[in-house]
Amino acid sequence: PEPPPIRKIEPKPLVKSKGVINGIATHLPKPPYPAVAIATNVQGSVDVQVTIDESGKVVSSKAINGHPLLRSAAERAAWNAKFKPTLLSEQPVKVTGVIVYKFARN
Repeated sequence: PEPPPIRKIEPKPLVKSKGVINGIATHLPKPPYPAVAIATNVQGSVDVQVTIDESGKVVSSKAINGHPLLRSAAERAAWNAKFKPTLLSEQPVKVTGVIVYKFARN
């Protein structure tokens, strides 16, 4: 009998988790304070889970906790963040991490 064909297994692209990544951003825009949050005196932190591609660009952004009135502004700001590419064995890789935005009334 003929042996089964050899299946070529494509390596999965590596995604490295970095934890809180505020300190490694090359550009971290501050989100605007939503007017409705100001009017209702909402304050607090919003954690945004992001995926950063091999070039350092944010390719996904999702608030994972924080006040609902602040989440949308934080997610939009995270889309505009920039990072230095992360290298693993001298190859750029995708990275996941959390950006923490603090909303506080002065």
